[in-house]
Amino acid sequence: MSVLRNSRSIRYSYNLYQHSPGAVKAASVVVYGLKCYLSLAGQCDGKPQLVYFASYPSEHRVLNHVQNNLQAVAHGKITISLRNCFRFAALNEILEFVPAIARLYRFARRLVQKHHFMPACRIFSTVTYYMRFNRLLDEDAKAVFIACQYSPECLGLAVAAHQAGKKVLFTNHASATGETGCVAPMHADLVAVTSQAMADLYERHTPHELNIVPFTIAGPQQPMRAVSRDGDALTAGIYLTALTDMDRLQEIVADLSRHPSIASVFIRTHPAQVVNADLSRITGTRVPVEVSNAKPLREDIARTDIAVCGNSTVAIEILRGGRPVLYDHRLDDLVFDYNGYAGYGLVPEYPETIDDDIFTHIQHHYFSGHWDEKMRYFDSGYQQDERAIVQRFAAAVARVMQQA
Repeated sequence: MSVLRNSRSIRYSYNLYQHSPGAVKAASVVVYGLKCYLSLAGQCDGKPQLVYFASYPSEHRVLNHVQNNLQAVAHGKITISLRNCFRFAALNEILEFVPAIARLYRFARRLVQKHHFMPACRIFSTVTYYMRFNRLLDEDAKAVFIACQYSPECLGLAVAAHQAGKKVLFTNHASATGETGCVAPMHADLVAVTSQAMADLYERHTPHELNIVPFTIAGPQQPMRAVSRDGDALTAGIYLTALTDMDRLQEIVADLSRHPSIASVFIRTHPAQVVNADLSRITGTRVPVEVSNAKPLREDIARTDIAVCGNSTVAIEILRGGRPVLYDHRLDDLVFDYNGYAGYGLVPEYPETIDDDIFTHIQHHYFSGHWDEKMRYFDSGYQQDERAIVQRFAAAVARVMQQA
């Protein structure tokens, strides 16, 4: 629903679809599938042993981290972009697609009888992504590396790779660790997880045994930094996920701006821009309020003194960067403690209002008890020898690829 609310083009497409006859609905789903098919293109020089694929910025970021730690392995990439649909080579790819249209149309007719617009498109696109990946996977490649186990494109790639006798390697692009309703089972030959929390989650929801190896989070780690009202002027960062409650966001911005130690506030939007709301309503504050949607995550973390998160998994990376996080469950429309961070005692809840007591509250939470141990459950590399973790990861990748 957040996508429909925030994206005018998707909202218009949805309304047109809902009022169309079944034949038109099926035809529109086939056209969408063709767009997905054409949006994939290979980028391989030489004979790659490992092929990387990512859709969203968070996936690209973690796979770049993987690639930096596997530099000895010859690699290629498969890209996904609407621009790929307008390449000259796309004309030949359309001709490859044409013989399957009749069967795809019959499948689309069955889908539109059972599902609404977006579910029908996602299910159908899994098939057309699979068709395209079958043609794109290099014969010499032994494995593919993905950072999502549930998207249509990654599902299509995983099936195509296994059908071709190649291995599927996976690492998590986020730290969604709570019981989030539906967790897709894992179908990968190696699962590189950044925490024991992620390992526990995947094992609970996968019926077969997983080959799990620890890995490190992409961002740098810093010791937790104390925050004092007697220090320099402070910057508060509000990190959004999907389903943002705009009224609550306005309340938090106003509350932060009232404290004399807070000199500036920035709002970091979700990396998938289609789910972001219009933030022009955020007005009337004492301090400057910036919307950050282009800076690298590590730069935003570096300038944060106090972070406020709803149910965003980025909280783990902020904590890893040494910045305290306050959890506000009303910042989005997800269920309370969606990721389990508050229940585990990792993050304190946002107070009724920001006052001088917050500095004592933060100090007590992050600098007493066994907080470091709690953090290591969500970040295996926190205050550990990350070089050794990476070496074991690289060795595990080599073993799995040798089996291909």
